[in-house]
Amino acid sequence: MVTKPGNLALVAVLMLRAGVSGAEVAPTAVFLRAGEVCVLGEHAPMRCVTGDGAAKDTPKWAPDGQRIAYLQRSGLHDMLALAVVVDDQGSVLQRVPIAPIGPGNAINSTMNSVVGLRWIGARRVVVEGHLNPSYRAYVVLDSGSGQTVAELGDQALGAGFSADGMHWANVSGVPHFATPADTTPTLEIDSTKVLVLKGGDESFASPPRWSDDGRQVAILIRRGDDGPVTRLALAHVAARDARVIRLPFSDARVELRWCAGEPCVMRQVSDPTPRVALPGIRPLRAQWWRLHDGAWTQAQTPHHAANPGPDARRAALLERVREIGGTDIDVR
Repeated sequence: MVTKPGNLALVAVLMLRAGVSGAEVAPTAVFLRAGEVCVLGEHAPMRCVTGDGAAKDTPKWAPDGQRIAYLQRSGLHDMLALAVVVDDQGSVLQRVPIAPIGPGNAINSTMNSVVGLRWIGARRVVVEGHLNPSYRAYVVLDSGSGQTVAELGDQALGAGFSADGMHWANVSGVPHFATPADTTPTLEIDSTKVLVLKGGDESFASPPRWSDDGRQVAILIRRGDDGPVTRLALAHVAARDARVIRLPFSDARVELRWCAGEPCVMRQVSDPTPRVALPGIRPLRAQWWRLHDGAWTQAQTPHHAANPGPDARRAALLERVREIGGTDIDVR
């Protein structure tokens, strides 16, 4: 259909009246209500895109805001759930079974319980589950073909996925109930081993963190199984190896981030000049260090270190969804 210039002008006027500029799309929420996946726009009424009565979880917008993925729970013995992808009108694009471990179940068999789903990049969806209390299992799906891209497990603090969904990192070699001395904590990238620690002497102390460009992974290392964090491993996807770098300090609690393409670490230190001093409470402040050209330098608090809340329009939409009984809300 060809839109005439006059119609374009009318559309622009209507958008302005609605408070939406040409460079801005009004926020729209997807959520669960009475067991169905529904959407509600800032300037559009609620409509439900499913109506089958099946139990569902965690609806999520795709990055393009045109598709929705969600989990459909299953009562069948040979299937835990369905990972379903629909367009924003509810037409089913993919419906992929997630099966438990059992005789004859070769497909998606790394888990026996499903706990969540999310998008990684524009095309891929990852379903997360558990095999046992210390083993997190993941199934990576291609939303276009419905094919399984990868099945992996993490035996530490959770796997990490690059922003484009093309790479993943996880820790293996730490089986359930094993003593620290009997483990070999191993960092893997795309199912290739890149760093092996000596169990009992060292362990991984953070989930793997991906750089924004998806080319590097950073992960913290602690002494022993619960000692202070002392080192950082930096792995490059192309090289398939890792370099271990000593931190400028050792501390029991360390936070790891990426700051404009370089790893940053943070610990809490005493604040000699607190804005508010409370009796009996030791004032602390964040101390950040940034790895630049192979050396640590003290840095200012990264701009992205804070986690700002939703803007006013999104916050208002969230409140409207809660008022009508919506749960598991995701806003595009």
